[in-house]
Amino acid sequence: MGEMPWLVSRRRLLILSIVDYSIIIILFLILQLTKFINTNFLSVNLLAFCWIFVSYTLDKYSISEDEYNVYIFKKLLRVINTSVLSGVLFKFIIIFISILNSNVGDGKWIIFIVCISIFSYLYEIIHAFIIKRYLSKEIEWISIFSNIERGSLLSEPVSIKNNFYSKSIHKSKISQLTKLNINKFGFIIEDINSFNNEEKTILINLKNRGYKILSLLNWYERYLHRYPKEITDSNDITGELLIYKKVNSSQRIKRFSEFFLSLLLLILLSPIVLLFAIFIKIEDKGPILYSQIRSGFAGKKFRIYKLRSMKINAEKDGIKWSSHDDKRITKIGRILRKTRIDEIPQLLSVLKGDMSLIGPRPERPEIEELLTKKIPNYQLRYLVRPGLSGWAQVNYPYGASIEDTKMKFSYDIYYIKNFSNLFDLLILLETIRLVFNLRGSLPK
Repeated sequence: MGEMPWLVSRRRLLILSIVDYSIIIILFLILQLTKFINTNFLSVNLLAFCWIFVSYTLDKYSISEDEYNVYIFKKLLRVINTSVLSGVLFKFIIIFISILNSNVGDGKWIIFIVCISIFSYLYEIIHAFIIKRYLSKEIEWISIFSNIERGSLLSEPVSIKNNFYSKSIHKSKISQLTKLNINKFGFIIEDINSFNNEEKTILINLKNRGYKILSLLNWYERYLHRYPKEITDSNDITGELLIYKKVNSSQRIKRFSEFFLSLLLLILLSPIVLLFAIFIKIEDKGPILYSQIRSGFAGKKFRIYKLRSMKINAEKDGIKWSSHDDKRITKIGRILRKTRIDEIPQLLSVLKGDMSLIGPRPERPEIEELLTKKIPNYQLRYLVRPGLSGWAQVNYPYGASIEDTKMKFSYDIYYIKNFSNLFDLLILLETIRLVFNLRGSLPK
């Protein structure tokens, strides 16, 4: 297994973005030779950036589970949306960057983008057809568990069925697996330490014959990009995180880049904050900001500020999680939460060093006291600074229960174990995509 499973699973995204960039450059060179356009290489790269950014944001590179004909139609709609929005974004930028001296603003850039759209669309359809027809190998995964009373740890059929999980069997039936098709089945070992020598010999023989075999942790890591929420007390996970060592250079790059990015975002987004501050004041004449104490790095308490999205005295009856159709949320508050605009003041905490842009979300001490009793090793989250957004937030909807928190914790410990600046960049891009698609932090 690769060192960065979250990146390996996005090879298709990387391939399609590289192909899109190549299409843009090749078309530019052809049109330049025919003297249809006369612009510089910098402006074309700017257009490529706009195209790839919008494509990613609109899920143009996503893997669709639809039938091929439906896929073709949906892909066409996404390409049209991408061409329009990337064109508008490109035009908007070059208006303010006169140093590009580009003449594609005379209308020819529209034809250029239409050409890009056509070739990009054709390539993605051909790409999908080849993978589906010739390269796609769907392996059915069978989980082998040891404790017959507890059963299998794969207890989330809805989420894991999408990753070709087939069924779970007890290890006593392991000999039956030798009759299965090597090219169609793989095995997930939930607890190798509980296997006796005879059972291990059968596993070794299966491996030698060519069957794919993964541990439970490796399977979750590769396909679900988290760890099983049922084994957050595992010695394997706990041991690795307890000896977790920060890479000083990576941490310094993270802190330096997040400080300046937060400062830039505060400046750029201040008009939006001011506008919604006026709306909040108009709606109920209450305070604009709402502050809370949260637990951060090494358990240290700190104060965060958010744009108020709930009614005045919303917690007069005590602290509780927000719920679907929560009557305490104001009309403006629903917009704030859906777009995550209410989180913008927390950039001040990033500047102070209490938070990072990316990391596990900080929890309130009153709620955390309950969570530490219900969730084993919950304090492992203190090993890194909490974040404005995190791996759990871009993969799982707003949580309003202990079970939801267990699930999000399984993503948090995955993030801590696999931390890198590149991983942070991916989460940042995923967050931007969620915001643009209005998949905010309202409970489901």
